[in-house]
Amino acid sequence: MRIEVPFGGGTLGIDVPAGLEVEFPTEPYLSEEDPAAAARKALSFPSGSAPLESKARGAADAVIVVPDATRGSPTAAVLPLILDALEKAKVPARAVTVLVARGLHRALTPAEREAALGPSASRGVGLAEHDARGAIRDLGTAPGGAPLRMSEMVAAAKFVMSIGIVEPHQYAGYSGGWKTVGIGCAGEETIAWTHAPRFLDSPRCRPGLVDGNPFLEVVKENARRAGLKFALNLVLGPRGGVVAAGAGDPGVVHRLLALRAKDAFALPVKNAADVALAGIGAPKDANLYQATRAASNLLYGPLEAVKPGGTIILPAPCPEGVGRGMGEQRFAEALRRGPAALLADKGRTFLAGEQRAYMTAKVLATRKIVVVGSSIPPADLQAMGLGSAARVEDALKEALSRGAKRLLVVQRALRAMPVAAR
Repeated sequence: MRIEVPFGGGTLGIDVPAGLEVEFPTEPYLSEEDPAAAARKALSFPSGSAPLESKARGAADAVIVVPDATRGSPTAAVLPLILDALEKAKVPARAVTVLVARGLHRALTPAEREAALGPSASRGVGLAEHDARGAIRDLGTAPGGAPLRMSEMVAAAKFVMSIGIVEPHQYAGYSGGWKTVGIGCAGEETIAWTHAPRFLDSPRCRPGLVDGNPFLEVVKENARRAGLKFALNLVLGPRGGVVAAGAGDPGVVHRLLALRAKDAFALPVKNAADVALAGIGAPKDANLYQATRAASNLLYGPLEAVKPGGTIILPAPCPEGVGRGMGEQRFAEALRRGPAALLADKGRTFLAGEQRAYMTAKVLATRKIVVVGSSIPPADLQAMGLGSAARVEDALKEALSRGAKRLLVVQRALRAMPVAAR
């Protein structure tokens, strides 16, 4: 049997060895719309809010917070619509700054900076990137003790809005909503506090869970105190279009699109597998930090899709290695100390970025992760507790030799929330 999974910007052809029973769940098919068309409709009929033009009227300046390069956001396509609305509100483009919500991820490349604005660059809008260790404003403490820290640029702006992508998120349930600002533009202290075992081990901080999610409550409070007033959020489809869009109050929009996202990302699985092939694709498979999210997605959502003792195969070229940002570097350093040591040391204060290592270590405690086709040397992967293989076929044969019988193929594991098939 020959199958294909995403790999970088293309696909990887795989010949499944004989002896494996293959389950290939079908992704839900939903119609997709051009991003600009979907955004235009959403902005025309805002949810829980007055129109953008009314919300921004009278502001001397504005900050538009947008996702970083790992989110695949069609920012350049929808930005002209937002700038048009702001100009009607008497906020000219030269008074607008587009701020990339980097958290502790790497800086944009020159090509990514150019692509972020697209044709809107000619209108005089500014572009900046958040620095979690740069100019940060203290916004106090949230109920429960969370330190709330925010980009000075956001906190000082007269009007703040965001563009967000709603997709399954390991801790927030779904990304988008308040999170784009509340974490993407937060200070390092806030990022570290919210990415500690107090949340990572909570059964309420899981993909698909929004109600009663303590991580989300802290994120919301940070963004609310920072002045986030309006959000345009999109649910992206696998073919590059938009399956749902919403604009208006960040909380209302997030809740509405979470309902749509539940249908868009649910992946019916009949039985837990002995080995799973987790497709990723660009831009998420550019580094190991992002790619490992595919493994934890298969275990910590509504259904554990891989049996204890099983193997999760991650085809990921990782041209950026483990990742170039500070958070990515900390992730690798933490894993090199040994997954078991990391889990045993969870009582200490985590540095931002180590949370991804912690979640990866939790997977490695009961399953094996094999990275395929990576630019990272096998010895380096082994030092982090990960297996490696040159080809998926080699990893599958190794799993067969250890008794694997059932193979689960997930085309887009970062989009998938495995659920029990009816």
